[in-house]
Amino acid sequence: MTDHLFPKNLEGATVLEIGCGEGFFCIEAKRRNAGRVVGVDPDEERLAAAAKTAGAQNLDIEFLHGSIEDCGELGRFDYVLCRQVTQSDPIDAIHKLIDLTRHKLILELEDVDLKVIKFSRKTARRALLGAWRPLFKLLPPALRPGILTVDSHGKFLMTSNWVKNLVRAQRQDVDRIEIVDSDRPHRYFALATMRRLSVLLLVAGPAGIGKSHLARRLIPKDAAMRRLVGLDEAEAWQTMGDVALDEGVEVKSDRLVVEYNIWRPVEREWDGFGTDPALSIIRVAETKKACILVTSKEVVIERLRTRGRSASFPGSKVEWLAREYSQPGRYRSRYERWISYCKANGFDITYLDVGSRQIKAVSEDAALKLIGGDS
Repeated sequence: MTDHLFPKNLEGATVLEIGCGEGFFCIEAKRRNAGRVVGVDPDEERLAAAAKTAGAQNLDIEFLHGSIEDCGELGRFDYVLCRQVTQSDPIDAIHKLIDLTRHKLILELEDVDLKVIKFSRKTARRALLGAWRPLFKLLPPALRPGILTVDSHGKFLMTSNWVKNLVRAQRQDVDRIEIVDSDRPHRYFALATMRRLSVLLLVAGPAGIGKSHLARRLIPKDAAMRRLVGLDEAEAWQTMGDVALDEGVEVKSDRLVVEYNIWRPVEREWDGFGTDPALSIIRVAETKKACILVTSKEVVIERLRTRGRSASFPGSKVEWLAREYSQPGRYRSRYERWISYCKANGFDITYLDVGSRQIKAVSEDAALKLIGGDS
């Protein structure tokens, strides 16, 4: 079973196991030439047994008392293994596990329709789902539960489809997710492999400013434009929109250009850029570039209305965006939030004035003047 989870030679890779118990997988990882190996578990007796076994074999493994909540300060690991999600919020727990992962997350879960369910004392102490499994199977797939909690300690059961759909919809930093049967009964492994990008360029601005037009000039035709934003080798780049990322369009290159609408969080009523699933892809980019397109809100509104007249953009959305951009302070504030987000996440930023046919690079101060004041 272990061969489905780890390569035979881990070649110095870092490994974290959460819920390591007596350390079987930690010890196996070290035997396969892993570098730093850390095991975390809330049970101190099991940790002591794990440390004793590793010590007897002269294996350098860190065993720490704790849970998922305590792992954020450990940094990211090439391989992260967790054999049971027991947090009160399983979705949050899966996100935290992915955040800890640099290459591959190995997540063992129990399936919904195969687990022993425990009821409260007022009812039967326990009942096998096998008693009503035939009825469960008769339900249309759309009506079957994807996730259930089964006791007061926060143990969750999840179908493999529920896990796959969650990851595909909310984590664009995950390249693929594979489901493998576990050697333990009624369980399966969800193996999430992270994307790897050498360079990510976000061509960003509000709807209507011309992101797609500029991206088409970058790839593959306009060498001068590529030099302006620091791109090389036109044939090596792939370009797509933020919606394409949402829809799971395959990323075929390790050099990716994404057209990003900085009004997305507003349109979809998200808390901010940090909650946008499309932007989770920035975690897997070695080099991050942001090309921020700027001009006045009046120019963008006119371009939007031109698109609306050509029926390429819904008129109702054009007018909604025009009202949004026209509200005092809204247009500049959205830009300032985006610039702050890019700086906080280590982007190399280029500002392009796209208000005329001759696109040119400008300074941040000049960009903010083009965007306009708060009135």
